[in-house]
Order: sequence, then C-alpha cells, then structure tokens
Amino acid sequence: MRLILPLLLAISVPACAADDSRPRSRRGGSEVQEPLEPRQLPPVPTEPNFVLYVSNQSFDIDPVDIDIYIDDELTVEGDFLVGTQHSWHQFEIELSPGEHTIRAVTSAGDTERTDTIEIPEEKRYAVVNFWYYPESDTEPFGPTFSFDLFEDPPGFD
Repeated sequence: MRLILPLLLAISVPACAADDSRPRSRRGGSEVQEPLEPRQLPPVPTEPNFVLYVSNQSFDIDPVDIDIYIDDELTVEGDFLVGTQHSWHQFEIELSPGEHTIRAVTSAGDTERTDTIEIPEEKRYAVVNFWYYPESDTEPFGPTFSFDLFEDPPGFD
C-alpha cells in the first residue's frame, strides 16, 4: 500500500503540469473557467456607421482574450474561440466623423496594436484578427493583431 501512493502521485503530477502549460485567459487566472462570451459594451445604436469584425486566427491560443478600445474606452471584450478560423464576431458602433484610435489588447497573447483611423460621414467596416503560430510550425508568426479598414463590407471565405 505504501508503494502505491507515491506511484499514483508520480503519475498524476506530470499530467497536471501539462495542463498548466497551455496559455490561460486573464479572466481565468489559475482557475479553469468558461470563456467570457464576446460582447459589445456600449449599446448597439439604431444607425451604426462603423462595423467591427473580430476573430481569433490561432489554434495555439484558444480561446484568446481580446479587448478593443475605441478612443480609450473599452468597447468590445471577450474570450474569442478559433473555431474553424472562419468565425468573425460582428459589433455595430456609432462613431462621430473624424479621427479615432482603435487599440486591440490581449494578455494571453501578450501583445497589443493601436491604429488611428479617419471616419467620414459614410459607413466604414474594420477587421481585427489575432494571429499566432508557435516556433514548432514551419513558419512561426506572432503573436500579433492585424487591422484592416474597408469602405464596403468585407467578404469572408
């Protein structure tokens, strides 16, 4: 009986260590929690003039926590699942015409990106993607955010 307990401990400790090696969302801390569903903090306006699409493009940090700040105000937050890499969450926002700053932040991916955009009277569309491929991949990349601004709704494949 005395030999079984140390053997069970020796087998279970490496299994626990392997689970802790995965990146965790800042919302999860050391506890395993359900992902925070991506959400828009300001109410959806009746006539939005800015549509923001946000996606996680990394199978290796999944989910990834992403916060989007527009003009230093938290506008979107959530833990974004990669899914099939073809899932974008849509957020409809009203911005006054003029210059605005968009900042995307992740603690799990340990990166951020800030872009300044000009919003005219006409509706604009933007896409923020989180990317990360580890060194084990043939072409490691990131972690990083990409940002694209469009005059027309983007077409996703």
